[in-house]
Amino acid sequence: MMPGVAAQPLTRRQVRPGWVPADAIVFLDFVNGHYFAGSAQRAIATLLGGGFDPAYITADGMQITTDNLPTARGQLFAEFEGGLAAGMTILFEFSQTTNSAFSNSHFLISFEDLPSPDWSLQVERTNFSGTTPNDDFFVGDFGSLFFSDHVAEALASGTNRFAVTLGRDLGGGTWRYAASFNGSAALTADVGYSAAEGFATNGLSVVRIGGRFDAWPDGFIRSIRLYPAVDETELEALSA
Repeated sequence: MMPGVAAQPLTRRQVRPGWVPADAIVFLDFVNGHYFAGSAQRAIATLLGGGFDPAYITADGMQITTDNLPTARGQLFAEFEGGLAAGMTILFEFSQTTNSAFSNSHFLISFEDLPSPDWSLQVERTNFSGTTPNDDFFVGDFGSLFFSDHVAEALASGTNRFAVTLGRDLGGGTWRYAASFNGSAALTADVGYSAAEGFATNGLSVVRIGGRFDAWPDGFIRSIRLYPAVDETELEALSA
């Protein structure tokens, strides 16, 4: 220490926990009770609010019921908001014991600008009876994005890994959406506006995790990971 200079306290260095997947910005591991966002481990109550009830987190994951309809808060909300602006990839791992939980559309995540939204971007696990064959996912907004398809690798029961890219900037005024189930070949859809553009008027108000007003009778969200937007090859590797 130099003479005449007061000793300064050492700044505590943040260490990325070893259980956080490489390159993940957010990792919510409901099965093991590990939660990471904003470069630090967090308590789940600081990341989920709204209709969140931690009693519905068990060794099977987080169950979505009419008594547990969580929304993002704090650092989790901030990371999703940044992802809309920059483009992002989200990996959902979820399970169900039968296909009955998905006889209709069930939300994985929904971004909305108002309580009764003027603009919304939604990602859903679906089993639409109106399509042939039934579609297994839907990604859409209140603009021209309407992206759904059947994926042979999607399981009617058991554990699924579903990776979705939202708004990857391809340049030239084109933004890409892509989806992959359990390592399947990525399916893509392109639009002429960014994921954040629809929220420019009113801003992002709420991010709903796993449900809006409905429940999954026998489904559990095991984990959620957020990454910077990746290309289709990386997307397939993430979901495998």
